[in-house]
Amino acid sequence: MKLHMTVKRMCCLALCLLCLSVSLLQVAAAETREAGKASTVEAFAWSQETQYASVVHAEPDKESASVGNMKNGTPVTVLETLDGFYRIDCYGMDGYVAKSQVATKNGQPYIRCVIDSPETLILPVMSETLATELHRSMLYLAYQQLGKPYIYGSAGPRGFDCSGLTSYLYGSCGIQLDRRASQQLGNGLIVSREEMQPGDLLFFKIPGETALTSHVGIYVGDNMMIHAGNTGIICVELEGPYFGDCFQCVRRVVNAA
Repeated sequence: MKLHMTVKRMCCLALCLLCLSVSLLQVAAAETREAGKASTVEAFAWSQETQYASVVHAEPDKESASVGNMKNGTPVTVLETLDGFYRIDCYGMDGYVAKSQVATKNGQPYIRCVIDSPETLILPVMSETLATELHRSMLYLAYQQLGKPYIYGSAGPRGFDCSGLTSYLYGSCGIQLDRRASQQLGNGLIVSREEMQPGDLLFFKIPGETALTSHVGIYVGDNMMIHAGNTGIICVELEGPYFGDCFQCVRRVVNAA
């Protein structure tokens, strides 16, 4: 009997030690994951170069809202010449850029940023490897939000509205976006739909609506987007009466060197 009780106590002790070891390993693993996240975000923050870009306005007025930015050296199509501004094609919407920010070479107008001008922004540039890793982390997080509810005015994590979701995803990687969809238009570079890549912001506008834009989501590849719709956070194809007909433009926030 005594031998039986001793064996029983030894088994219980071994089981307790095993549970304690597992718990310690879980804590260590969690700390490692958190450290990895921190070091990744730090890498995103510290491994950036810069490039010049010109502000593109919604109206021929330097005080008007930004609808995106164009990199220094980008060829532009001038649609109209105005007093102090050119109206240009922004791949889905018109924009206005200050004449001082445009030069012409061999008959082709292009963006030539004046370095000390308030119309010139300095945008971060990441290495291709770093940008790919950032987008991979962001899209992984985006898929984790699927099924959460749409909550107007919310930027997560329990629920989101459309711009709340995009600002949450970029914020998780240490990149601050403006909160509203119309403001997020001005947070990135203007690119064409043919150039869009996973991680780009996609904007939609209902015809006749006075706001600069109606909706924003994040492109995940294969003509698919994750967004906060009326039914919650879902992944949809860029077709149909809304996402096909109301597609407005693309903005790239993370620029690879």
